[in-house]
Amino acid sequence: MPSYAARRGNSFRIFSPRPQAQLRLVCFPYAGAGANIYRGWVDLLPPSIELVVAQYPGRQDRYNEPFISDMAALADEIGRDVSGIDAPMAFFGHSLGATIAFEVALRLRPRFPLPIVRLFVSARKAPADCHPNGRAFLGDAAMKAYIRSLRGAGAPMLEEELWQVMAPALRNDLLISERYRYLAGSRLTCPITAIIAEQDATTITLPEAQRWADCTIVSFDSHVLPGGHLYLEDDPATLISLLVEKLQNSLRVETS
Repeated sequence: MPSYAARRGNSFRIFSPRPQAQLRLVCFPYAGAGANIYRGWVDLLPPSIELVVAQYPGRQDRYNEPFISDMAALADEIGRDVSGIDAPMAFFGHSLGATIAFEVALRLRPRFPLPIVRLFVSARKAPADCHPNGRAFLGDAAMKAYIRSLRGAGAPMLEEELWQVMAPALRNDLLISERYRYLAGSRLTCPITAIIAEQDATTITLPEAQRWADCTIVSFDSHVLPGGHLYLEDDPATLISLLVEKLQNSLRVETS
């Protein structure tokens, strides 16, 4: 039996249900990843926050489902399912997951007030700066070189058996990124917090992250944390401490 709870539509997984939580933190995986990358966050979050994780088609327990290779179609599917999550909630997305989180949030804009208290975007350029990079059509050798640049030569994903399982999802998600086009002028009505890692300058710089300010009509802030591109896996406690601080402040504002 799977160890997660699958509810609120097919797009989400809850590893430890907290029905009395004050807030749901909805997390979006990076390219090629599945919901399990956030599993360890459960024990780092306070009881007042329930962890809810998006599970994209074609991976882990949705392995037998066809991939979705179009951002709009993926965001539409997740957006339909997210309507079943009790408000308030916050979104967190890392790398490609940040863009997916933003696009899902856009689909909730007709609802006022927006049921999202804050959007956290991690290690990702602002939507207007996401341009084709050619990675979507690379062969295995070039894709492995890309993984080494992010994770190092010893990345477990590079082992042949694991590669055969995970490479199709990565290739699909790079295609999503390649095809993505931002609709100019699309903005949210919730605060945005951008987070980057100090050793991830080849992926994104602080000035680039700060361009997310153009994606909201309210407040914006940015932060630099220690580590490289996958800092959220190397030192999740530092990141979660920042998220919890921001969310607790948001809840105080909501209830004041």
